[in-house]
This record gives sequence, structure tokens and C-alpha cells, in this order.
Amino acid sequence: MGHLDNLWLYIRPIIALFVLWQVISLFGLIPEQALPAPLSVWDSMVELVNSGSLLSIVKITIVRVLLAFSIAVFVGFSIGMLMSQSRIVEWFFDPIISVAFPIPKVTLVPIYVLWFGFGTVSTVALAATSALFPVAISTYDGTKSVDREIIWSAQSMGLSRLETSLKVIVPAALPDILNGVQISLFLSFVVVVVAEMVTSGSGLGRVLVESVRFFDTPQAVAAVIIIAFFGLLFDKLFRLVRARFLWWAE
Repeated sequence: MGHLDNLWLYIRPIIALFVLWQVISLFGLIPEQALPAPLSVWDSMVELVNSGSLLSIVKITIVRVLLAFSIAVFVGFSIGMLMSQSRIVEWFFDPIISVAFPIPKVTLVPIYVLWFGFGTVSTVALAATSALFPVAISTYDGTKSVDREIIWSAQSMGLSRLETSLKVIVPAALPDILNGVQISLFLSFVVVVVAEMVTSGSGLGRVLVESVRFFDTPQAVAAVIIIAFFGLLFDKLFRLVRARFLWWAE
């Protein structure tokens, strides 16, 4: 019952927003072409489901997000750990991250298209590039902030450098690392959808572009709602995983 109460508290603002939206539509305060009624958007969603295309469209986007996210976490974590352990690696990557991180990654779309062409490869590469920076920075900051006395104590007990990193440094820095991983997941999803709008002939981003091109406003709004739903789903699933890993920090 407690979980149901929390769910009800969570969805009440969303329900209120949809009720307000329906009222605005009924009174014609906003033109239908600009903001279609919720029932029209619902009909577009049903049409997408009945056509059998929604599942394949969502699958394409989700696979791309997971690929980009996995690459970003692996590369970003590796860079962050190496930077915290080696002054040479830190000297090499620190200015690169400082210069590259603030660049809006959408501006790199033409370059990635030239390198990888249109389609999944360029979309995943762009999203992975965008999402690796938060992981690298959070891993570096988290591992550098671990108390040196804890590390010295572990090494005095006979742990090798690798064992110290895996058994002491990473667990101690895990809250910071997961903060970066959470941001990375969000960026992966956002950049994949944006890249699909430009570089790909498939995916949720492409559905949104095609809807606007043919002035199908209900389908465009339906696509936005579906994108928002999966963004929320990713966030909630990650929070569950985070709580599982960081149960000791509660």
C-alpha cells in the first residue's frame, strides 16, 4: 500500500497536466494544429501500436542507447581510473577533457556523418562520445578524493596496486562514479534521439521528424510523450540499480 500511495503522489501532477490539456483543447484556447487534444494523441499512439511499427522503432532506439551507454561507461571509467593513477595520463587527458567537454556535441554531427556515414554507427559514436565525459570526470574526482590513509593501509596489508584499486578505491568512490554514470545514461538517450533526427532513417527521433514534415501534429506529440516515457523509465531503472549497489550508503 505504501508503494501505491507513493505512485499516486508521483503521478497526480501528470494527471492534472493532462486534465488541463484536455480542458484547453475543449475550449479551443490553442489551435488544434499547434496542440492537439489528448484523445487525438492517444489515437495516434494506438495507430502506431496497431501498425506493428512502434515496437521495432523503440527497439532500434533502445539498442542504440544501450550500445552508446556501454561504450561511454567503459571508456570513461578507464580514462578516469588511469588519470587518477598516472600523472602522465592525467597530463595528457586533462586539457583534452577541459576543451572537448563544453563543446555542444550536436555540432559534431556533420563530422561524424563524414566519418561513419548515416545510420547506427554515427549515431552510437556521437552519443558515446558525448556520454563518456561525465563518467571520466566523476571517476577521476571520486578516486582522487579517496582518503590516502585507507589506500596506504590496504597496501601495507599486502594488496597489490590492482587489488587496491578494485577492492578499496573503486568501492569508496562508487557514489561519485555512479553520479557520472547516471548523467551518462541521460546524455546517451538524448543524443541518440537528436542524432536519429539528423543522421538516421529510423528510430524515435526519425518518427518525430517525419511527423513534423507531414504536419502530423498528434503523431509528433505522441512521439515526444513516448520519448519522455522511456527517458523516465531509464531514470527509474537506474535509480533502482544505484540503490542496490549503494545500500550501505543509505
